[in-house]
Amino acid sequence: MFTPMIYTENNGVFTGESISFFTPETKFVLKETVTKNTLSVSEVFYKNDKITFGFIDPIVYDKIK
Repeated sequence: MFTPMIYTENNGVFTGESISFFTPETKFVLKETVTKNTLSVSEVFYKNDKITFGFIDPIVYDKIK
């Protein structure tokens, strides 16, 4: 089941994390950080606690002006 992400705000920076279990062995971890100029996203799928897809280190998207 997919678990919706809940964001918290601290000094204008929004962070969120969602941990979902699609099967008892398959976990999806989504983490995001949103600032005025960037969006950082980490998406990782685990099967039996081993990474099967994604990256722990976030991809950082810079705002284009």
